[in-house]
Amino acid sequence: MDIVGRIGGEEFGLILPGAAKGDAAKVADRILSGLPDMTKEMRIQISAQLALSGGVATFPEDAEEAGKLVERAKTALLSAKITGGNRIKCF
Repeated sequence: MDIVGRIGGEEFGLILPGAAKGDAAKVADRILSGLPDMTKEMRIQISAQLALSGGVATFPEDAEEAGKLVERAKTALLSAKITGGNRIKCF
């Protein structure tokens, strides 16, 4: 069962139990690529284009503790933002 939740502010987390890093990155890329069509599907107009930056970290490859895993995902997220945003980076 996949779980989505708000971490804080504009940060959200997605837990994909048992997913390998490559599979998790594919899910994140699919979400990113679907973002432009989201406003059309929701029938809303916005004044600025939506963007998303994301970080992927996996258990136990990147960390064995939940806190460390989130920290590593945030590190990857920061890398995505620094390198131009609107992209997904893996730890």
